[in-house]
Amino acid sequence: MSSVLTLAIDIGTGSVRAALVDATGRIVAIRAREHDQIVERFGWAEQRPADWWAGVAGAIRAVLDEVPDARSRIENVVACGQMHGTVLVDENGELTLDRAPLWNDKRTIDIVRDFEANNRPETYLAESGNPPTPAWPGFKLAWLRDHEPEAYGRAAHVLMPKDYINLRLTGEIAMDEGDASCSFLMNPATRTWSQAMIDRLGLDPAKLP
Repeated sequence: MSSVLTLAIDIGTGSVRAALVDATGRIVAIRAREHDQIVERFGWAEQRPADWWAGVAGAIRAVLDEVPDARSRIENVVACGQMHGTVLVDENGELTLDRAPLWNDKRTIDIVRDFEANNRPETYLAESGNPPTPAWPGFKLAWLRDHEPEAYGRAAHVLMPKDYINLRLTGEIAMDEGDASCSFLMNPATRTWSQAMIDRLGLDPAKLP
């Protein structure tokens, strides 16, 4: 009898990978699809979520073709990926902005500096669980609100890269606590969104899954 398989997906900064893993943890097959990083200006780093999805589809097809009986053996599908990428989707799950700023995008540096100048650490560290940095999606959302108001206004949800792939796979809108904890918007004690941090950055809490 054939052993069960897990289909594992990783949305990396440089490529998407799909792997078939057996019950002992052995990788039966693995394939990758590269995608571009868009650097429109100094300090910016973006990718197209559509490229992630195309890479996922291509990598999955490749590993399934390599192991002909894999389709009937897969019992689990799991996805992980780069953190802090900020993806905007509307109420139907369609992108409102075709590019997403990545974890290494630094365009929010002025917002971060203003925040640091106007807020003492003891007033936000317990609420955010983190010091302010340009990586956090909370600051990226504030930048998108100010510089991409149409896309921000139409967005019903903000997702991170693997959340977008999970949405495409399942139709579900969700973000796990690991990613949320590095958004600068989650209270680590309550493990829920922090209204205090949302208010400080002037964001719409309805957009947070």
